Amino acid sequence: MRVSPCKWPLLACCFGMLGAALLLSIGCGTIEGPLVVRNHAGRAPVTDAGSMDAGQARERPAIDISWQVQLSGSFDASIDVALYYIDLDNLPSTERTALSNSGRQLACYLSAGSYEPWRPDAALFPATVIGNALADYPDEHWLDIRSTAVTSLMSARLDQFESSGCNSVAIANVTTSGENTGFDVTATDQTNYLTWLSNEIHRRGLMAGLATAEDRLGAMEPLFDWAYAQGCWLDNHCSDYAPFVAAAKAVLAVEFGDATTAPTMCSGVAGTGIDLLIKPQDLGANRFACTT
Repeated sequence: MRVSPCKWPLLACCFGMLGAALLLSIGCGTIEGPLVVRNHAGRAPVTDAGSMDAGQARERPAIDISWQVQLSGSFDASIDVALYYIDLDNLPSTERTALSNSGRQLACYLSAGSYEPWRPDAALFPATVIGNALADYPDEHWLDIRSTAVTSLMSARLDQFESSGCNSVAIANVTTSGENTGFDVTATDQTNYLTWLSNEIHRRGLMAGLATAEDRLGAMEPLFDWAYAQGCWLDNHCSDYAPFVAAAKAVLAVEFGDATTAPTMCSGVAGTGIDLLIKPQDLGANRFACTT
């Protein structure tokens, strides 16, 4: 899962003005202006009694929550959904305040395992913790997640999320199976880091989401409140999210496409418990929501 608009090529074709006849034939959602919104109202978080913190209950998003993800482009805060998945650094403070004041939940993106040179705190990362470039995103580099320098900086980011009104944190780039990171990071190191992140997020009263970590979903499900998937239908691994579905936890998913590909994609996840949005590849404002 990626954030910066520089990381995705823009699609040659976007939604534009969709015809009503096309939308009715698809049957996946309803149109409001240029955007398609889901057919039910968003719901408040539910309580999860299976907390890892001495059995204390914690909140998690409802499995049928209405949501939007926008990580690039001119921000559209007008969509009638309960949860916005955002990049805090890309969202103007006025928009963030407006969303919070209107009762929307904010799920804030955190690339907890990679170095992103455009972040405000980038200069604080020692060179010794910055590893090899990510295979598909050469501007981004793996971090040595064993380092106390990394955990200290991530803790500071979580403090910022808490003070900025985030309700939830979605952590990404935390598993490195098959990756040439430049560090001898073991599966145990990853488990320790993920456990630490989950504890720190919950300690601040926030909900913890696990983004695109297919190889760790079964083991990590008890520690996290929801999951984010990207491209799981196209890559045929949506079944990896079964532990979250079985635990009645929300799985918010994105496939890249448009209204012409939506019928096949929506049909492909029907009945799986996965809540799918069809989005342009830049993760801008346009969306098509499958009916759950």
